[in-house]
Formats: sequence, C-alpha cells, structure tokens
Amino acid sequence: MKEILVLYYSHSGAVKRMAQFIARGIGQVPGAAARLRTVAKISTVCEAVEKDVPTAGGGTPYGASHVAGATSDQPITDEDKKLCIALGKRPAETVLKITA
Repeated sequence: MKEILVLYYSHSGAVKRMAQFIARGIGQVPGAAARLRTVAKISTVCEAVEKDVPTAGGGTPYGASHVAGATSDQPITDEDKKLCIALGKRPAETVLKITA
C-alpha cells in the first residue's frame, strides 16, 4: 500500500472538504491510501481587510479551487467534488506506476 500525503490549510472548512474529496479519489485507486494532514492556523489579519472575492468554481490550471465567499456561504458544487476526486486519483495512479 502506497500512502499519499494530502496536506491542506482550511480557514473555514471548504478546503478541508475538498481535501477529503481528493483523499477519496486516492482511495479509489487499488493499492493507494491517502493520509490527510493540516497545517497550523495562520494569521487572518489580511483576510479581514481584503474586499470580498467574486465566487467561482471549476478549478484552475493548478487544480481544484473554491472561493467560499466572505462569509463562507458558498458550498462546494458537485462539479468541484468530481474534480477533487479525479485529482486525487491522478497522483495515486502515478505513484503506483513509478514505484512498481
């Protein structure tokens, strides 16, 4: 069994949920298992003075992304969940290939 680290930071819980879906994708690959870990809380001073960021979904060129909104009221969409699971499967399959 190959373990793959899913390391995340989540201020309000949305990124945590996305990391859990990525881990689910990893777990769907036979021979791979996810290890979820978070990092320590960081200062939110700059978040408190920033203007609200427009909401968007569907990922970025770097992978899954989610803007929860200023009040964390934007839920993760089904499309976001599918993308996270697919992005979890990809590294799991690659790890198994290169370590076989």
